[in-house]
Amino acid sequence: MCAQVRIAVPARERTMRYCESKDEAEQCRFCEKESVTVSMGNLLTFPFVSEAVDKGRVALHGWCVRAGGGTGGAGAAATCTSC
Repeated sequence: MCAQVRIAVPARERTMRYCESKDEAEQCRFCEKESVTVSMGNLLTFPFVSEAVDKGRVALHGWCVRAGGGTGGAGAAATCTSC
């Protein structure tokens, strides 16, 4: 499994845990948002990032944007519970 796919495994696991009974489209949307959350968590593993967040110099914000989805706007925000 390549690194780009491996990094999304936690998002897929959460999706299967929380959205098992949902249809495929809902699972995909949830997984997209969870992937952003996982990426933000990964950023916090870098000492210089976590230090800057802890000291209030940096705030992490993650967004899922659905381009071409017909809505013309941004999707729901993925928030980092550590921030």
